Amino acid sequence: MDIWWKAACTAITMAAVILAARHVHRRLAGLVAAFPTATAPALLWLARDEGAAFASAAAVATVACCLMQAGFALGYARASRHVGPAGALGSGLAAAAGLAALTPTISHQLLQATAAAVAGVALSLKLRPRSGQRHEAPRSSPHGGLGEITLTVLASALLSTLAASLGAHWGPSAAGVLASLPVVCGTVAVAEHARHGTAAAGEFLHAYTRGLFGRALFGAAFALALPALGTGWALLLAIASSVAVTAACHRLPRVAGPASRGSTQRA
Repeated sequence: MDIWWKAACTAITMAAVILAARHVHRRLAGLVAAFPTATAPALLWLARDEGAAFASAAAVATVACCLMQAGFALGYARASRHVGPAGALGSGLAAAAGLAALTPTISHQLLQATAAAVAGVALSLKLRPRSGQRHEAPRSSPHGGLGEITLTVLASALLSTLAASLGAHWGPSAAGVLASLPVVCGTVAVAEHARHGTAAAGEFLHAYTRGLFGRALFGAAFALALPALGTGWALLLAIASSVAVTAACHRLPRVAGPASRGSTQRA
């Protein structure tokens, strides 16, 4: 299976997820965005090309990367209180880059990676800013954004394919980071921020962060099951586990975070 076929398969999957996310409630869209739609194909290609042991190690790295993704969401949400979409995106990426540097250190053992991911996601939820403004009126056509979807799909497909194709040279930790970059989250957050304001972006990011619990479980289940069960059963078990946890997160009540300075009312 060559690089173009890998990219095409990933792109089709990503397009379906993003289009679905654009037509559901923001809270559900955030959970959908957290689902490992780019990570799963990369792990499959790695298992096929590099073997179960390598793919299992990369899956552990994707669990550790949930800390990076939670940092991105928190960095964006807090910065969006004071700056526009471009500045908030920069802050989120800076936070993600700093935490991504920890991935090689915490991805040697699954238990360590899982503990770091769960603690990081929980802390991000605790520190998220409380919405202090109402949703703003859309600033662009709600039917637009085809270019945005196309760029997101292409970028995600590229990252997923690179993670699989270059994994043998860069190692499982680097492959896990490449497969876990918050491309979909960043794109949707910027779009929500630009069109509907800070509160809308914050609502999406809060749901996305909750969904990272399911994403972490996906990586953990895949890493544990792959050597014993093979790719197909490991993938099914990981998906089922992730969907169950994500569904449970969707039903949890929304818990308010610390109020931001200057907040006067809830959205």
